[in-house]
Amino acid sequence: ISEEDKAAMIGSKIYCRYCQSDVLMGSKHCRSCNKCVIGFDHHCNWLNNCIGKTNYNSFFSLMIAALVHGVLQIISLAAPIVWTFTDADLVCERVKKVYGSCAISNVQGLLWLLIGIAILLTAAITKLLSFHIYLVREGMT
Repeated sequence: ISEEDKAAMIGSKIYCRYCQSDVLMGSKHCRSCNKCVIGFDHHCNWLNNCIGKTNYNSFFSLMIAALVHGVLQIISLAAPIVWTFTDADLVCERVKKVYGSCAISNVQGLLWLLIGIAILLTAAITKLLSFHIYLVREGMT
Protein backbone atom coordinates (compact mmCIF):
# COMPACT_ATOMS: atom_id res chain seq x y z
CA ILE A 1 0.00 0.00 0.00
CA SER A 2 1.36 3.42 -0.89
CA GLU A 3 1.88 6.12 1.71
CA GLU A 4 -0.93 8.16 0.13
CA ASP A 5 -3.33 5.24 0.46
CA LYS A 6 -2.34 4.73 4.11
CA ALA A 7 -2.82 8.41 4.89
CA ALA A 8 -6.25 8.40 3.23
CA MET A 9 -7.32 5.28 5.12
CA ILE A 10 -6.20 6.30 8.61
CA GLY A 11 -9.09 8.69 9.05
CA SER A 12 -11.63 6.36 7.45
CA LYS A 13 -12.52 3.47 9.67
CA ILE A 14 -15.58 1.28 9.89
CA TYR A 15 -16.71 -1.14 12.57
CA CYS A 16 -16.56 -4.87 11.86
CA ARG A 17 -19.19 -6.74 13.80
CA TYR A 18 -17.31 -10.03 13.40
CA CYS A 19 -13.94 -8.73 14.64
CA GLN A 20 -15.74 -6.38 17.01
CA SER A 21 -13.23 -3.65 16.28
CA ASP A 22 -12.62 -0.68 14.03
CA VAL A 23 -11.01 -1.59 10.70
CA LEU A 24 -9.87 0.47 7.73
CA MET A 25 -12.45 1.54 5.18
CA GLY A 26 -12.52 -0.87 2.24
CA SER A 27 -11.82 -3.88 4.45
CA LYS A 28 -13.98 -6.97 4.35
CA HIS A 29 -14.16 -9.75 6.89
CA CYS A 30 -13.00 -13.16 5.68
CA ARG A 31 -14.84 -15.98 7.41
CA SER A 32 -12.15 -18.51 6.50
CA CYS A 33 -9.33 -16.52 8.15
CA ASN A 34 -11.56 -14.78 10.68
CA LYS A 35 -9.89 -11.43 10.03
CA CYS A 36 -10.53 -8.28 8.05
CA VAL A 37 -8.56 -7.76 4.84
CA ILE A 38 -8.02 -4.43 3.08
CA GLY A 39 -9.33 -4.56 -0.49
CA PHE A 40 -10.48 -8.17 -0.04
CA ASP A 41 -10.65 -10.00 -3.37
CA HIS A 42 -11.06 -13.63 -2.32
CA HIS A 43 -9.85 -16.32 0.03
CA CYS A 44 -7.52 -18.70 -1.83
CA ASN A 45 -7.80 -22.24 -0.50
CA TRP A 46 -4.68 -23.27 -2.45
CA LEU A 47 -2.57 -20.69 -0.62
CA ASN A 48 -4.65 -20.80 2.58
CA ASN A 49 -4.57 -17.03 2.57
CA CYS A 50 -6.75 -14.06 1.69
CA ILE A 51 -5.96 -12.17 -1.48
CA GLY A 52 -6.44 -8.45 -1.10
CA LYS A 53 -4.95 -5.07 -1.89
CA THR A 54 -1.65 -5.75 -0.12
CA ASN A 55 -0.82 -9.06 -1.82
CA TYR A 56 -2.77 -9.09 -5.09
CA ASN A 57 0.35 -8.27 -7.14
CA SER A 58 2.18 -11.21 -5.55
CA PHE A 59 -0.79 -13.49 -6.27
CA PHE A 60 -0.88 -12.32 -9.89
CA SER A 61 2.89 -12.90 -10.23
CA LEU A 62 2.46 -16.39 -8.78
CA MET A 63 -0.13 -17.23 -11.45
CA ILE A 64 2.21 -15.99 -14.20
CA ALA A 65 5.09 -18.04 -12.75
CA ALA A 66 2.85 -21.13 -12.57
CA LEU A 67 1.84 -20.65 -16.20
CA VAL A 68 5.47 -20.29 -17.33
CA HIS A 69 6.38 -23.39 -15.31
CA GLY A 70 3.56 -25.36 -16.96
CA VAL A 71 4.62 -24.33 -20.46
CA LEU A 72 8.26 -25.23 -19.74
CA GLN A 73 7.16 -28.58 -18.32
CA ILE A 74 5.17 -29.37 -21.48
CA ILE A 75 8.16 -28.42 -23.64
CA SER A 76 10.55 -30.49 -21.52
CA LEU A 77 8.24 -33.53 -21.76
CA ALA A 78 7.77 -33.13 -25.51
CA ALA A 79 11.47 -33.63 -26.26
CA PRO A 80 11.69 -37.15 -24.76
CA ILE A 81 8.50 -38.14 -26.60
CA VAL A 82 10.14 -37.12 -29.88
CA TRP A 83 13.30 -39.04 -28.88
CA THR A 84 11.27 -42.24 -28.32
CA PHE A 85 10.26 -42.10 -31.98
CA THR A 86 13.54 -40.88 -33.49
CA ASP A 87 16.11 -42.71 -31.32
CA ALA A 88 14.28 -45.38 -29.30
CA ASP A 89 17.44 -47.42 -28.77
CA LEU A 90 19.23 -44.57 -27.00
CA VAL A 91 16.18 -43.89 -24.80
CA CYS A 92 15.91 -47.59 -23.88
CA GLU A 93 19.61 -47.73 -23.13
CA ARG A 94 19.28 -44.87 -20.65
CA VAL A 95 16.13 -46.32 -19.08
CA LYS A 96 17.81 -49.73 -18.68
CA LYS A 97 20.69 -48.12 -16.76
CA VAL A 98 18.22 -46.90 -14.15
CA TYR A 99 15.48 -49.54 -14.11
CA GLY A 100 17.16 -52.65 -15.54
CA SER A 101 14.68 -53.17 -18.37
CA CYS A 102 12.89 -51.14 -20.99
CA ALA A 103 9.75 -51.39 -23.10
CA ILE A 104 9.57 -48.33 -25.34
CA SER A 105 5.76 -48.46 -25.38
CA ASN A 106 5.72 -48.16 -21.57
CA VAL A 107 8.10 -45.20 -21.71
CA GLN A 108 5.95 -43.51 -24.35
CA GLY A 109 2.78 -44.22 -22.38
CA LEU A 110 4.23 -42.69 -19.21
CA LEU A 111 5.48 -39.63 -21.09
CA TRP A 112 2.08 -39.13 -22.76
CA LEU A 113 0.35 -39.45 -19.37
CA LEU A 114 2.69 -36.86 -17.81
CA ILE A 115 2.30 -34.42 -20.70
CA GLY A 116 -1.49 -34.86 -20.55
CA ILE A 117 -1.52 -33.98 -16.84
CA ALA A 118 0.78 -31.00 -17.50
CA ILE A 119 -1.52 -29.75 -20.28
CA LEU A 120 -4.62 -30.02 -18.07
CA LEU A 121 -2.98 -28.18 -15.18
CA THR A 122 -1.55 -25.50 -17.47
CA ALA A 123 -4.98 -25.03 -19.06
CA ALA A 124 -6.52 -24.53 -15.61
CA ILE A 125 -3.88 -21.95 -14.67
CA THR A 126 -4.39 -20.22 -18.04
CA LYS A 127 -8.12 -20.00 -17.40
CA LEU A 128 -7.59 -18.60 -13.88
CA LEU A 129 -5.02 -16.07 -15.10
CA SER A 130 -7.28 -15.03 -18.01
CA PHE A 131 -10.15 -14.47 -15.58
CA HIS A 132 -8.00 -12.29 -13.33
CA ILE A 133 -6.69 -10.31 -16.32
CA TYR A 134 -10.34 -9.67 -17.23
CA LEU A 135 -11.11 -8.58 -13.65
CA VAL A 136 -8.15 -6.18 -13.58
CA ARG A 137 -8.99 -4.78 -17.02
CA GLU A 138 -12.62 -4.16 -16.00
CA GLY A 139 -11.60 -2.68 -12.65
CA MET A 140 -13.48 -5.36 -10.71
CA THR A 141 -10.68 -6.28 -8.34
